[in-house]
Amino acid sequence: MDIEGSTTIKYLRVTIDQDLKWKSHTNDIRNKSMAALASVKRSSIFLPVATRKLLFNSRVRPHLDYCSVVWHSCNFSTSQRLERVQNYSMRVILGKPPRTPSSSLRQQLNWSTLYQRRHTHMLNQVHRCALNLAPSCTFALGIQLSTYTPTHEEPTTFTSSNLTLITIEVPSNTKERFTTTAYLWI
Repeated sequence: MDIEGSTTIKYLRVTIDQDLKWKSHTNDIRNKSMAALASVKRSSIFLPVATRKLLFNSRVRPHLDYCSVVWHSCNFSTSQRLERVQNYSMRVILGKPPRTPSSSLRQQLNWSTLYQRRHTHMLNQVHRCALNLAPSCTFALGIQLSTYTPTHEEPTTFTSSNLTLITIEVPSNTKERFTTTAYLWI
């Protein structure tokens, strides 16, 4: 019995490729999002902006956000392809022409970029891990957490006894690892 090799595998609707660049997965996300957005666009002339925004949030955004903590480390160009989907969505929702700057539309809708949303989701997940509110399998994703609680003798600008310094290290497909440090009150 021969087992055929594959460069990608789909697990829980996330396409994982052999080099973890997430290009296949983000292409799937883009295609699903654009298909969902097409139905919103077809009906947009009959609907007010609030309804179009609601349709985007229920039909398109779930594709863009699903498991973003897992594939957050995709490269810049792959991330930008998804950002263009959201930019196009903002133009559809507000009925603006294609060359309208996305920054003004984002401000008008009070939205953040997809990168900022993914980063927020990552920090929320880390916060859940720090409070032991996340499943233990989360640590299998490569998120490494190290905590440090300062003692009262050490100089800090904070006086709370339940201050915890958390360093987050996330694997990246670049030469350097993404590392950030945050203070959490636990």
